[in-house]
Amino acid sequence: MLTKLRLTVTALTIGLGFVAQQATAADQVTARVDTTQPGTLVVSSNGESYTKLKTSGNVRLNGTLVILTGGVSRKIKKWEAWPVFEYHTGSTQKLSGHYWYSVTETFSKGNRPGSVAEKPVFQVPAQFLNDAAVATCNARAATLRNSGKSNAQIFGQHQTAEMVMHVDVKFEATGLTHKIIKEEESRDLPIRCAKFTGPATPQATHVRPSDPAVPVVQAPNQSGSASGRTGRSTSLRLKANR
Repeated sequence: MLTKLRLTVTALTIGLGFVAQQATAADQVTARVDTTQPGTLVVSSNGESYTKLKTSGNVRLNGTLVILTGGVSRKIKKWEAWPVFEYHTGSTQKLSGHYWYSVTETFSKGNRPGSVAEKPVFQVPAQFLNDAAVATCNARAATLRNSGKSNAQIFGQHQTAEMVMHVDVKFEATGLTHKIIKEEESRDLPIRCAKFTGPATPQATHVRPSDPAVPVVQAPNQSGSASGRTGRSTSLRLKANR
């Protein structure tokens, strides 16, 4: 009898574990960035290297989030999503602190849905992306130099590069005490490594004859002298042709 009871408990434990795994496996998550505003980041240069991100304000990421839980009884307590940025400088780097710009929603008991379909908007300050964008452009310049390009050739025209972004999702549901972090489809964030236009060419200063600071000499009069605007008389010796 005792052996039979132990077998029953063991079978029940295995069965519950299998159900838990099945419920977790049935969860479906779709998360992505659809569009960005602006569509391209712009990085300026000084003719020898790329220096700073010209894009200012916030970079808006328009996303899609869909969560489907496995089982009718499973309800979503809370979800959170945030953008993740990666860039390449010889090796892949990931920006830290991206979760600062997350979007989240918590549902009260009795008001918890079995699925979520949202269009989250992530507002990321351009300054947060500055170092990564500049490093990406300088890595692009280094690649071009290694291929034999000069600075004039590199910075004399726009170059293109990109960062990669995706959305991470974490949600908590009833029925099982677990959280899922899901990385979904990635998308490129284009970068234009702008050509160097150089400093503005200084404009030549044209002095008008009427400028009182510049003396204007008139043609000599019959007495052989000419009067200037400065109020002084300037003597001109005229030599007769011999």
